[in-house]
Amino acid sequence: MKIHLLTLPILLTCLTGCGTIQRMNSLINQSTDSINTNSDIIERSTRVIQQNAQSIDESNRTIEENKRRLEAAAAS
Repeated sequence: MKIHLLTLPILLTCLTGCGTIQRMNSLINQSTDSINTNSDIIERSTRVIQQNAQSIDESNRTIEENKRRLEAAAAS
């Protein structure tokens, strides 16, 4: 009987430890998923920013060309 009384707390400690490890693994997996999702979002945002920069450059070139034409027309 004394052996069972000694092994019961040890067994309970092991089972509780396993639950804690499983919770920690679950949290780590959730964190990893969040990091991967954020990385994907950052990559997409970066592409959109690059596309916007390209559009701004094209718009600036068009504005400069229109300005040049207006100045040429005014000088005529």
